[in-house]
Amino acid sequence: MTTYTGVADLNGDFTVPFSSAYTSGQKVTVTAEKDAETKTIELFAPSEVVGGGVIQFSGNMNNFPLNVGVITLTGEIAGVIQANALRATAQNNHIFFRATGLILKGDVTEIGDNAFKDWYYASVLELPNSLNKIGQYSFERFGSSSAIAFNCILPNSVNVLLDYCFHYAGFTGFDIGLGVATIPAYAFGYTGKLENFNYRNVTTVKGSAFYFSNLKYNLIPNTVTTIESGAYQFAKSVEVNTGNGITQITSFAFANNTLCQKFTIGLNVSSILASGLASLSACNELICLPISPPSLINASALNGLKATCVIKVPAASLTAYQAAAFWSAYSAQMVGI
Repeated sequence: MTTYTGVADLNGDFTVPFSSAYTSGQKVTVTAEKDAETKTIELFAPSEVVGGGVIQFSGNMNNFPLNVGVITLTGEIAGVIQANALRATAQNNHIFFRATGLILKGDVTEIGDNAFKDWYYASVLELPNSLNKIGQYSFERFGSSSAIAFNCILPNSVNVLLDYCFHYAGFTGFDIGLGVATIPAYAFGYTGKLENFNYRNVTTVKGSAFYFSNLKYNLIPNTVTTIESGAYQFAKSVEVNTGNGITQITSFAFANNTLCQKFTIGLNVSSILASGLASLSACNELICLPISPPSLINASALNGLKATCVIKVPAASLTAYQAAAFWSAYSAQMVGI
């Protein structure tokens, strides 16, 4: 250990020279002597900071934290972001509550439950290509109070989403990427601003996945083969097409889509369960592509369809539809196409 002895100036200041650089985390012990008494303090070199450290802000520190802007977690972050790691508290002055976006870099593979919950004012979300799994409630209410319309594109590396992961989020557009096959329960429930959704390679939509969503144009691709009960119940879609991949419209799957004006039943649907299409009260045009009338489990399957809705069926099957159980109640509204 090197000892340096110096004399302070009249202000009590003195300089300690070093023969080499004072490196990150290094400790220096300084002892001052006066009138036979000593006082010792320890000084630590600050850890290296590059461009603002692990957490960077695009905004400024004026009236902190109201103007922090977009928060970037730099490339030093890796592995699993633990549950509740940067969860906001729903209070105006909480730093993450006020953040306007999140850019996540590095080799993050998993985002734990509630990790970025309640980032109300965010309008930017960028996730790394290393990411595989997004936990429950991870982005619940993310951007829900933002006045800025914004989209999210999941990296193709993501292959697991857990229930409620984007519940109440404020996206207007969402691209789920190529890796996700199953949309879990309530994943996009109550997404009140969502207008467009790219399903990519999704095959299964779990129960209540889009419950009370604002999915304006719900054009489901043929890759989707399973839609569980209540998946789109109370959605605010103006147009729905089930696609040709499903064979059954499950109970309450599209019930209470009260804003829907045009609904297309896919070619391979063979049955509609209880209240599957109930309360399509604004529907002007119900297009039925199946050659054979799908079996209706009971009258509730189409309950609430208004009398002025035109039901379009294959011309060669018009008579069959008009005679089919529970379809016959709507025979006067049917036309062949």
